[in-house]
Amino acid sequence: MYAYDRGEYDQAEALATEALDLCRELEDDWGASYTLAGLGFIAYFRGEYDRAAAPLDEALVLARASRDPLNTARALNNLGVVALARGDPKSARALFEESLVLWREARSDAASALALLFLGRIDHEQGDQRHATTLLEESVALARPTGYARAAGPALHLLGRVARSLGQHGRATTLFRESLTIRREQGDRRGIAECFEGLASAADAGRKPADAARLLGAADTLRAAIGAPLPGGAASAREQTVAGLKRRLGSRYGELHAEGAGLPLNAALRFALVGGTAEPTGRRRVADGRRAAGTTDSRAGDPSPTLLAPREREVAALVARGLSNREIAAALVVAEGSAANYVKRILAKLGFRSRAQIAVWAAHLARDGTPDETTTP
Repeated sequence: MYAYDRGEYDQAEALATEALDLCRELEDDWGASYTLAGLGFIAYFRGEYDRAAAPLDEALVLARASRDPLNTARALNNLGVVALARGDPKSARALFEESLVLWREARSDAASALALLFLGRIDHEQGDQRHATTLLEESVALARPTGYARAAGPALHLLGRVARSLGQHGRATTLFRESLTIRREQGDRRGIAECFEGLASAADAGRKPADAARLLGAADTLRAAIGAPLPGGAASAREQTVAGLKRRLGSRYGELHAEGAGLPLNAALRFALVGGTAEPTGRRRVADGRRAAGTTDSRAGDPSPTLLAPREREVAALVARGLSNREIAAALVVAEGSAANYVKRILAKLGFRSRAQIAVWAAHLARDGTPDETTTP
């Protein structure tokens, strides 16, 4: 499961195959169904949709035969994802709706959140943004208290896509960054690439083509590293985005894409969360900063840094660099629980809901020259 979450699909598939052999040897239908559902999803992430269907179909047969509602719901959910990738939203909707009934009967808020996010995705892709928003916000509301990052991160990303489709580019950027923060904490490299792509689309719409090109470069490098190609329906949209960027940037597109592709992952994360920090000149023109202040993410009502104690401002600066609680604890030589408590106090004092908001706030302070009293390099 750890390798799967991190996008290490070769290792995950090898371990799952070994587990499946053991389950068959022990005649453990529950374990076999669970493992087959995982193998199918690994194939899906690799873009091998036909290969994904066979283990998922077998998982569903085993789960139904043993009257196992949880494995049945899991197999239905994963089959729905494959149906979506194959361009069959009608079948996908039926599969997700059936799985949602089972998850709710089992009182599993986390798994219900997962089914809701896929139903929200179908509505979004079919143009019903209002109902998509309702489903996705319910998904986030169910996932947050359970700490279920597999639903919260993707649901926030989809809410970002909805906002972008409605022309709310500032809100889309905030949601993509919130999703990215969760994916980074989880170590979900496929999800990180997905957020880079979402932020690239928001940057493109916000007339920041250079940032968009760099973010696409970072996303492409990460997808290539984990062997996770773009999902089927996203390829044509990517081609249109790249064509538009090439028209605006000309020959610079290739240079900027290569620059983003060459960023180490932590540097790419900082660039995505903070924005604009990968400018080759090492500085940002004042006029650009003034234009940014006039967007829907206007900073006119930003909380004052004086609300935070010096140590809390130091932690906020580390959050802006993309560090997890564990990494913050190591940098400050404190317990991980202490780092988490610092972050909670910062959220409460600033009136924020997410680490991404802290990151953007602290980055703006640093960019504007407001002292953060940090000593961390």
